[in-house]
Amino acid sequence: MYKFVFLSMESKLIQEDIPVFYVEASSFPTGISAAFEQLFSQLPDKSDRRIFGISRPENGKIVYRAAAEMTDSEEFDPTQIMLIPKGEYAGVMVQNFQQNVNQVGMAFQKLTSLPSIDPNGYCIEWYQGQSDVLCLVRLNLWLR
Repeated sequence: MYKFVFLSMESKLIQEDIPVFYVEASSFPTGISAAFEQLFSQLPDKSDRRIFGISRPENGKIVYRAAAEMTDSEEFDPTQIMLIPKGEYAGVMVQNFQQNVNQVGMAFQKLTSLPSIDPNGYCIEWYQGQSDVLCLVRLNLWLR
């Protein structure tokens, strides 16, 4: 028996670019857990940081990056730093994502089917505590 969950869409405005340090997963999806473990082992302070999963297709495969917000005083390898760009995003909240992993994929299927997404953007998982994740795609306001 299948359990269907209605995924409601919301709008999210990110007002400033978010600099993040990331660890690239060796594969998708099997390398995601190891990427987060490596990320957390490299962070000097894990408290009060926003944590993200950042992915998109690159060269025919999905590249996944486990990421954490940087503070102003930190220095990391510049090849492992990127910005989550400010702007308007469409989002779907997935509650208890560890028990509903397939819902994350369904959320991104719904979001990436929108006609107004940024074609050069990323799928962003913004972790909300230990149990929820906000799935986001950046909107291209010129395509509205």
